[in-house]
Amino acid sequence: MKKNTAILIAATGNLAFAVANILVALQRHSPRFADNVILYYDHFSHIDLERLETLEPSLLVRPYTMEMLQQRLGIDASQAHLDENFSRLTHLTYARYEIFDLLQEYHNVIYLDTDILIQGDISGMTAYGPLGLVRDTDSVAHQFVDGAFSRILLDDFGVLPDMTRLTRNCGVIVARDDLEQHETITSELYQLTWKYLAEQRYRDQAILNLYTLAHKIDTADLPSRYHHLIYFPSDMTDKPSVVHFAGQNKIWNHAILQQVFPEWMENNSEWETLGGSPYKGQIRFQGYIPKQASEYLRQFDYLEYWQKLYESILDDIPDIVRPHWDFTRNPYSFFLKNLDHSISYGFARAGHVLVLLCYRGKTHITEMRELFATFPAEINGLPFMVEENAMGLIYRTQATLDSKSAIAATLRELVQHTHAPLYTAFKKMPPPFA
Repeated sequence: MKKNTAILIAATGNLAFAVANILVALQRHSPRFADNVILYYDHFSHIDLERLETLEPSLLVRPYTMEMLQQRLGIDASQAHLDENFSRLTHLTYARYEIFDLLQEYHNVIYLDTDILIQGDISGMTAYGPLGLVRDTDSVAHQFVDGAFSRILLDDFGVLPDMTRLTRNCGVIVARDDLEQHETITSELYQLTWKYLAEQRYRDQAILNLYTLAHKIDTADLPSRYHHLIYFPSDMTDKPSVVHFAGQNKIWNHAILQQVFPEWMENNSEWETLGGSPYKGQIRFQGYIPKQASEYLRQFDYLEYWQKLYESILDDIPDIVRPHWDFTRNPYSFFLKNLDHSISYGFARAGHVLVLLCYRGKTHITEMRELFATFPAEINGLPFMVEENAMGLIYRTQATLDSKSAIAATLRELVQHTHAPLYTAFKKMPPPFA
C-alpha cells in the first residue's frame, strides 16, 4: 500500500551538515508531514548516517554512486568523456529524477536541494501539482547552447518553441501520483540527459524543463513562499517557508547570509552538538558588520544582483575596462585601464538598471563638464543625459533597460563612444578597443 508523502534529498558526504539542517527544520516546522525522508547519498560516513537517523527516525538512506548513474544513463565507464562533461556538478544532482519513480511508493513526493533553509510549515506544498515548480528569471532557451533548444523541440518533438518561456527552477519539486505517465518519466529523463549532454548548459534543470515542454505537461506555479530564490532577498515581504540559496553564495560560506537567516545557524549548532561532520570550507565576509541591521539584505541584494549580472555579460565587456572587486556597491563600477579611478563606467539600480559614466574628481571638474557636454545625446538607440548629483558628474541612460543583452550592448557602446576623449583628457594613450 502506498504511503502518503515522502521528502527526497540527495547529497554527497561533504554536505552532511546541510542535510542535517533540513532534518532539524522539518522536525521544528512540519514534524508530522512526511511519512519518510529519503536520502540518496554517496561518500557518507556510517557515523554521519547514524546521526542523521537520530535527527529523523523516518529517514531512509539509498546509495547513489557514479556507477549507478552510468547504469541509469545506459553507458559504461569506458566512455572517457563522462567525467569531463559531468565535472561541473556532482552526480547526485541527477538523483532528483528519482522523484517520479518514488510516486510508485508514495502519493506525494517533494524534492529539496541541500542549499535551502526551511523556516516555516511546508505541508501545504502538495496542493500545487501534479507537478509544481517555481518560475526562475532566465528563459528555458538559455538552458541550452545557442540554437539547441528550438532545434530539439521542433525536430525531435514537433513542438513549436516559446523562446520567452521562463525556466522552472528545479531546486524544489512537488510531484503527485496523479501526474500522467509518471511511471516512465524517470527513465526518460536519464535518456534525454545523455542524448543532449553536449547541448545543455544547466544539466538536470535543462532536461526537466525540456521534458515538460516537449510533453506539454501543465506545470503548477509553486508560490515563492514555498521556494524563494535568494536572487533578490530584499523583495521578501512575508517570511517564506523555504529559502533557496541558489548560486555560488551558500548560507554556509557567507557570513552576511548567516546573520540574515540565523535559524540556519541554530540548526547547524544542533548538528554539531551531536558530533556531526561540520562545514570545513571558507566563509566569506567574516567580520562584516553593517551600520544598521536593515543594511544586511540590501548589501546582499547588491552582491547577488551585480555578480549575477556581471557574470552574464562577461563575454561582452570591452577588454579596456576592469570591474571593481566589490559587488556590494551601488552603483557597481568598471574602470578604464591605466586611468585614475575618479572616472568610471557602471550600473545603478533605481527601480531599473541605469548604465552610466561617472566622474567623481574635483580638480578637473570644469574640463569634465565641457567634455561630457560633447558626448552624444543617444547611445545604442537610447537617450542619454548629463547631470550632477552627490555621486559626481554623471552621463547616463534615461530609458529602462529590461534585458541583460541590452545592458551589455549599451555598456559596450558607451565605452566605445567615450573612452578615447577620456584618455586624451587624462593625457594617456588609449589601448586598443576590443
